[in-house]
Amino acid sequence: MENQIDNRIQSPVENQTNKGGKGKTVLIVILIVLLLGALGYIAYDKFLVKETTEPEKTEKKVEKSKENLDNIAVTLLEKINNYELDLLDVYGNNLTVSSIPTNEQLDTMYFYLAEKNNNDMETLKMTKTVVDDYFNSVYGITPTEYPNIVCKLDNVIEYIYDNTKQEYVFNHNVVAHAHGGYSKKSLTQMVTNIKNENGNYVIDVVKLYAGSMLDTSAGHYYSDGQCNNVLAEFDQFFGADTTGEYDTASAISYFQSNEDKYKNNKPQYRYTFKKDNNNYSLVSYEVIK
Repeated sequence: MENQIDNRIQSPVENQTNKGGKGKTVLIVILIVLLLGALGYIAYDKFLVKETTEPEKTEKKVEKSKENLDNIAVTLLEKINNYELDLLDVYGNNLTVSSIPTNEQLDTMYFYLAEKNNNDMETLKMTKTVVDDYFNSVYGITPTEYPNIVCKLDNVIEYIYDNTKQEYVFNHNVVAHAHGGYSKKSLTQMVTNIKNENGNYVIDVVKLYAGSMLDTSAGHYYSDGQCNNVLAEFDQFFGADTTGEYDTASAISYFQSNEDKYKNNKPQYRYTFKKDNNNYSLVSYEVIK
């Protein structure tokens, strides 16, 4: 009897223990399933979904803005024209700019300043300040010396630099210094090539010149400032109206409208400029014959 009572009393406990063990097992299984599910979702979200839904990354290539060399060529031609640099063609010598100006540079400066002064030689002033400003603007240098200015045609000293006054003064020892002069400005010019070379701008130019009316070159057009290379087909533009004068407008128009024909003319004039801030300075000049 006592054993039966004990059995009846103990059975519910045993049953509860058994149920608890089964419950724990089920809970562990559920947790494992949930954990596996979570890991699976993470793997799916991290790898599979991103691989299929993420857009492909494309590298953005930033192209450097290309220089407009045509516009730069226009600017350089304006510089050549505005500062009367055609006079360098008359000498026909190559030039490498240094702190000591050559006679070609000084003579070019002299004609430029004279024209700006309406060719009034009485009031023309070429002080150190004026000269330095010119060379800074054109060549990007300040001269360390100021040589005399010698006339190309008669090889006589025209201007002497006076250190006391710090300016160029006319050489009054020249007894007679009168001559017809020489052409110093082309009628028109054509760019045949321009390039950026190691940060410098190199421009090649062909030109059209008219012979001076005061010497034997009169009546012809030339491809060079020294009037050595006659362009015979341009003779039609001289004296066409029986006045014995140049028909400059027609000659220029003909030259410009026949670019393919004249772009390979010789000589060609090569100018190399460097850019410093917004200024282009001439560093070298070459005659390509």
